[in-house]
Amino acid sequence: MVRWDRRRWSNWAGDVVVERPERHYYPTTRQDLLEIVGAAERRQPPPEVRAGGSHWSFSDIAVCRHWLVETRGLRATLYDVIPAALTDRARHDLMGQDPAGPLYSFYHVEAGALIHEVNLRLDRRPLPEADRAWARLPVDAIAGPWPGAGQRWALPTMGGAAGQTLAGAISTGTHGGDHDLPPMADMVMAVELVGPGGRHWWIERDTAITDRDRIRALRPGVEYRACTELFDAVLVSAGRMGIVYAYVLRVVGQFGLEQVTRASSWEDEAAGLRAPFRGFDQPRPGRDVAERTRFVEALIVPYADRRGRHTCHLTSRWTVPVPEGDPEPKGPDFFGLLCRHSTITPIVLVLIAVTVVVMAVSWFVPVVGPVLVGLAGLILLGLLGLLVLARVSLGALVARACNLANRLGRSGLVRRAVEAVLGRARPSVTRRDVGYELMDLAETGGECYRADSLEVFFDASTDAHADFLEQDAFPAFVRSARAGRTVAGYISLRFTRRTSAMLGMQQGDPAASVEVALLQGVEGNAEILHALETAALRRGATIHWGQRNTTDAAAVAAGYPRLPNWRQQLAEIIGAGHAGTFDNAFCAARRLEP
Repeated sequence: MVRWDRRRWSNWAGDVVVERPERHYYPTTRQDLLEIVGAAERRQPPPEVRAGGSHWSFSDIAVCRHWLVETRGLRATLYDVIPAALTDRARHDLMGQDPAGPLYSFYHVEAGALIHEVNLRLDRRPLPEADRAWARLPVDAIAGPWPGAGQRWALPTMGGAAGQTLAGAISTGTHGGDHDLPPMADMVMAVELVGPGGRHWWIERDTAITDRDRIRALRPGVEYRACTELFDAVLVSAGRMGIVYAYVLRVVGQFGLEQVTRASSWEDEAAGLRAPFRGFDQPRPGRDVAERTRFVEALIVPYADRRGRHTCHLTSRWTVPVPEGDPEPKGPDFFGLLCRHSTITPIVLVLIAVTVVVMAVSWFVPVVGPVLVGLAGLILLGLLGLLVLARVSLGALVARACNLANRLGRSGLVRRAVEAVLGRARPSVTRRDVGYELMDLAETGGECYRADSLEVFFDASTDAHADFLEQDAFPAFVRSARAGRTVAGYISLRFTRRTSAMLGMQQGDPAASVEVALLQGVEGNAEILHALETAALRRGATIHWGQRNTTDAAAVAAGYPRLPNWRQQLAEIIGAGHAGTFDNAFCAARRLEP
């Protein structure tokens, strides 16, 4: 019997909540998933079933009224299919690689594993006690002159944080900024899915790497499909087709990255980040000749300085040999700075608050004596103490300080704080480290703040991304500031190749993503994000499935030309099952149905 309770469900941001789901499941095996879905299908009327991983979604994509399924207990490396079920051709190609060239391998893993866990396993790093059972890799079982024996492996790309589950990241189209690579979904070679009717699927492209009969011998009762159309539909499906049990990933030899971050301005960098993207070719440190970068990100302050320029921290990466030694200590991300140096942060916040109040008082009283300053400080210290006793997070304290500054007409403090924090989050330095350590930009923990986030995607060959920034995003922040609502956050611009996933957001080639992340709790966030989402859709953008997404059926149809094909494949998956088992309000509103 699979364990379940009625415990409250919440996303990471805390703004999407199911107080008492009918059932809250915690499966640990594939059989558990089959039992959950089978039980749901036998009930009349059948309940909705939705899976959740790390709960990082900002939308209500994982919410349903009935049965919520936590997948974090499904995190094992799997050894029974790879390499035993590989086709003769796939095994020959795998074994016949040139040891001197770039190597690849296959990794079969349950979809609830965190990306961070997968990175450590692939790199053969010393693992935590709970993860040591999964340290061995499937292809280690290959006998003979296997060129990858003892090799350290890596995901070819990933997003900017490693705390998501594989299924959560892949099925919502998560990507990085590797401009010559497609997003994470495109490294998938096979999907194991538990779909409507409790049917167990093994799905690959037409050019399958596994043999049908060998899979069926190892997975009795499985429905095997080697069909690119079905595969491309399942890759990014927003949970509508079922619960992903496991993936077979194509992994690459471990690599190092050299990263350079430098302070500039959007106005100076914009030309190089439009087609034909000359900004993708830059000289590495100590070299005069421009070389092709692997990754480019522009992190932009949304407010212009006195010269009318928007500060931009440009990060570039190049592939290099794997550095020796342990990974370097990870630096903080933008909001993660609120979690750093926790012993001094409250003191800094008090000083900021005292400054705000004293400036406000001085607005009305020309001469402010030491006694008045002292009283203001004591009052604020007392208020801060009450907030701390009430267990208000540091992020919430900063948000309240921003709101106070706005109400007192001192929003310039918020703008200057954004510039200062962004400078600390992206210092102008050169780093070299193992690839996944540099790709993971998120601060460990992150429980002391919450954020509101929107990410929109454009066909970068049309320059729509740059027009959106200059004509929509920057003016929206100006309008909000003039209305007395200066918000705290940043804009990030990154690039990828087109995805093969039918509902992948990266429909352009290259595709440009513009992410707007704002500190939660600051007044004005909702208005800015709504205005930007609306403006992006007018420009033909697609919206990240796992971030703020209020699109309707018309917007989804306009953004995804292969949606009719996707619906046909969904009908194939549903088959004899109930059409509504994996439906929810989010999917229904966007007509993600047969």
